[in-house]
Amino acid sequence: MRFSKLALGCALFMGAFVQAHSQTQIRVNVPFDFTVGNHTLPAGQYDVVPAFTGRDASWLIINRHGNATFVMTYGVSSPMADHKCSLLFRRFGGQYALVQFWTGRHDGRDVIRPKIAPSMIAQSDLVQIAAER
Repeated sequence: MRFSKLALGCALFMGAFVQAHSQTQIRVNVPFDFTVGNHTLPAGQYDVVPAFTGRDASWLIINRHGNATFVMTYGVSSPMADHKCSLLFRRFGGQYALVQFWTGRHDGRDVIRPKIAPSMIAQSDLVQIAAER
């Protein structure tokens, strides 16, 4: 009986963990090549998932062809506005760089990236791509 209670408790915990993990995974179809940090990834469908269980600073961006990179992030929130699950890119000419992604209505992640000159930012556009869970 004692073993049954322990097994049931473990099963419930694992079920809650898997559900929480699946809520942070997002899938997106990016129609252009883009950079993340120092890595360039080709256009395609990507999964964005936490790289380590219980930690949300490091994320993995991976597609089914094995193109992948890790990205360091920090949390952002927007309690006053709802955000759809999406990735936000900054476009400099014909190049795109991932700058932020939103995993939920109020929770997002800023991508840690090299410093960009304010004049370059002023000349860039933001491009948002919708994602799904």
